Amino acid sequence: MPYQNLTIATIDPFAHYINSDFVEAENTNFLKREVLSRGAYVVLVPSSFITCALDTLIGLGTSLVSFSSCGTHLNTFRVTHNHLISSKQLLVDPYIFLLLAINPKSEFSFKREDGLVHHRISQSLKLSALEFRKSDNFLKKEVASRLTYALLALASLVTRAVDGAMGILVGTFSITTCGAF
Repeated sequence: MPYQNLTIATIDPFAHYINSDFVEAENTNFLKREVLSRGAYVVLVPSSFITCALDTLIGLGTSLVSFSSCGTHLNTFRVTHNHLISSKQLLVDPYIFLLLAINPKSEFSFKREDGLVHHRISQSLKLSALEFRKSDNFLKKEVASRLTYALLALASLVTRAVDGAMGILVGTFSITTCGAF
């Protein structure tokens, strides 16, 4: 079994269990489907925040080791990346579990993806940078690829802010509709 961070190892299986055995099961009684599932989702709100925060702290600690080795120690880099990836879910997971506590039938995809705007722009910039890096032309390979990666870092800041603003608007709408939309 590959190494997993705290959130993936603890929260995800518990959320899947609640959904499959409490909410989606065909012969579930009212108490289990409506009351116990909501209570379990309420417990997951602070639990998911704590595990994501711990993953982020572990990732920050191991990133110091990764930076000091200039990324050459691959196992340390993998552990760092594996834990820091949870920082994206620090607010998302508790919010989803709060909505599921309000309405257990709310439908969410639990994919760990980037934001809508960020994903589109970053993917195209990454592909361009890879094409430049594979080029036989010296300027494309050495200069254009590095400039594209620098542009990717700047674009990430802007697109994450746009995705955050969109998330606040959509989050407000979903809370007011009790997770129906």
